[in-house]
Amino acid sequence: MPNLNWEFTQDFSADVVTQLAGDEQRLDQLAAGVEHHGTIRFWAAAQTALVVSRRDIRLPQYRQACDVMAQRRWPVYTRSSGGGVCPQGPGLFNLSVIFPEAHGPNGPSIQRSYTWFCRCLQQAFATHGMVTAVGPVAGGFCDGRFNIIANGRKLVGTAQRWKRIRGESRAVAILIHALILFNVDRAAITAAIAKFYSQAGGEMSLDERALINVTEVAGLVQPEDLAHSFAHALQSDANTTIF
Repeated sequence: MPNLNWEFTQDFSADVVTQLAGDEQRLDQLAAGVEHHGTIRFWAAAQTALVVSRRDIRLPQYRQACDVMAQRRWPVYTRSSGGGVCPQGPGLFNLSVIFPEAHGPNGPSIQRSYTWFCRCLQQAFATHGMVTAVGPVAGGFCDGRFNIIANGRKLVGTAQRWKRIRGESRAVAILIHALILFNVDRAAITAAIAKFYSQAGGEMSLDERALINVTEVAGLVQPEDLAHSFAHALQSDANTTIF
């Protein structure tokens, strides 16, 4: 992504539907060739919610589970990327990076884009004295190979979605996303996700001790400071070709 111009925004006041739509709108604009710059969005949802993938909506009692969770003030919404159920709300922050990328002769590589993204996240955390690693964490929600972990516990989950850019045979629009546990009630989000799966007819072994907050590792760091560290790391490393 050499010579790419970037826009950096922060928004902590909108609901989760509006925030997710903001990511999708920017991805669609890139895919349609309407926009050509990269966007770094640091955002939080104003109210609690659960966000599920298309895989989860196929659970046998999905609709009933949605009704139960809405009554508990954990409404359920869908997202376009893969993975399992993720919480949103106070104490959780999101980093969405949306950009165009031309891929090389070997074709697109989801693993290389994850590796680039996780490296940038780790660089940003390191500026606040945080030592992190990348890998799965048993018992964490929406587990995967590209979590950012601290003290052996899940600190950040990642996901991504790609779309072909119209009229371009070797270019894609990429949305890559991080959900950051900042100072959330770990027991509450774990209980909400477990309740959803139990009501929906899914099986999930979760343990709040598999999770850790930024504030448990770095103390007095502020979300805005962390946001600027992310933006600096991403833009400093933006000349890297990830394909």
